[in-house]
Amino acid sequence: VQTCALPICLVLATAAVLGLAQAPAIAADFATAQEARALFVRAINEVRINQTAALAKFNKGDNGYIDRDLYVFCFDGATGSTVAHIDKGRIGRDVRELSDSTGNAFGWALFRDSRQNQIKTFEYLWPHPGTSTPAPKVSFTSRIGGLVCGVGYYK
Repeated sequence: VQTCALPICLVLATAAVLGLAQAPAIAADFATAQEARALFVRAINEVRINQTAALAKFNKGDNGYIDRDLYVFCFDGATGSTVAHIDKGRIGRDVRELSDSTGNAFGWALFRDSRQNQIKTFEYLWPHPGTSTPAPKVSFTSRIGGLVCGVGYYK
């Protein structure tokens, strides 16, 4: 019989009962369309209040702006240069150059079709954060002043 300190035993027992030690990703690990839209609306309001502070929060993930597979992305509406993204390697890159694995030039569509004071939706393939396998994604976007910002969820 092995013994362990009570707090450790409780954690291990709970993990074993719930199957957390070997559990595959479950639906709760992924955001819903409603959660994505709510984060998007919150982000738009944040940009309207203080664009510089908003972009800093989006890039750091402060105040829940990075949540599971949800994150805010923004790019300059005139140049296409990315200014906010979970993947810091995307910062400064032109969104218009993005295509998915099927050849869908969704970056150009985001740039061209996002509208001021309108929420547009775009469908494309994009890897979940931290992976490289493309998955179906839907993003909400809108122009806010000189920026285009969006939040997407995976289908």
